[in-house]
Amino acid sequence: MPRVYILGAGASRFASYPLGLDLWSFVRDSPTPSLRAKQIAPHVIGAMDRILKILPPKEPARPNLEEIFTLLDLVDQGSQILEAADVRWGVVRECVIAMITEAFLWHEYQFERGAP
Repeated sequence: MPRVYILGAGASRFASYPLGLDLWSFVRDSPTPSLRAKQIAPHVIGAMDRILKILPPKEPARPNLEEIFTLLDLVDQGSQILEAADVRWGVVRECVIAMITEAFLWHEYQFERGAP
């Protein structure tokens, strides 16, 4: 019988999935064997470093990605609420989504195998 994982509001914390403020470190530090994730990781990490300099988080190691991505979406749609022209959010967004997906798939695979 297949399993269903409910992500959000801490429902999957038992399986060591991250809560919101820990998502970036979870994704950034994921040991996924995916070639695609390894190829885009340097680009995404560099872009996120630039973004976090523009929008520094309250807790340095725990950025609120939902808040940051909402602001970047607004900038991408033409809002001039902050200077982020060199970030190329339209491209970076897709790479961030890919990295998040790969990190969660790898974590799920490890969880299913009973790996720590």
